Amino acid sequence: MLHFHFTPLFAVSALSFAIQKATPEGKTTMSALLLLSLFSWTIIITKARQLLIARAATKKFMTAYASTRDPLDIKRRGEEFDGCPAYELYVRGADELEYHLKNNPVTVKQVKPVNDDPALGHGNTDHFARAVTTRVSNASFEAIKVVMEEAAGAEAMNLEKGMIVLSTAVAGGPFIGLLGTVWGVMETFAGIATAGGASITAMAPGVAGL
Repeated sequence: MLHFHFTPLFAVSALSFAIQKATPEGKTTMSALLLLSLFSWTIIITKARQLLIARAATKKFMTAYASTRDPLDIKRRGEEFDGCPAYELYVRGADELEYHLKNNPVTVKQVKPVNDDPALGHGNTDHFARAVTTRVSNASFEAIKVVMEEAAGAEAMNLEKGMIVLSTAVAGGPFIGLLGTVWGVMETFAGIATAGGASITAMAPGVAGL
């Protein structure tokens, strides 16, 4: 009776063998690379999820914003779009606008139409502009602009959070691997010098640590 002997590919795990036989320097290098890899993948997955949520929420917000001519309509209805950077920017601007309309209003008695040609008619924007007689001053408008610019910067920083760690890992990872390679070469030459010849026994420990 014929007996076939199959040697499993991972009967002796190469990874576990390498870890057991690795030098302290090699283990330190592998640990550092593993930590950088974990940090990098965590940031990549988190950012991908954040951008997907932001894209979907922004699409919904833009649709709702385009459906009305009143810039404060969404806020007055109490609609929320979590994860949308444009919505956070809108909320800051709407709050500031309401504040200035309440505390620093400018009343306009007669509003000149934007479109003076009767043949072209008046759009919804022109009609809404002529219907509103309470405005904000130029100083209030500049204050609203500053608040929205500050909010835009904060949202940009939020989207870029963690990218410094990712860029550091991408830039520093190859150098850590190169350090391990150089250390292995040094051990190889040290083994050759100790043995007095370039035998496989003398070179193997250093090459294995590359």
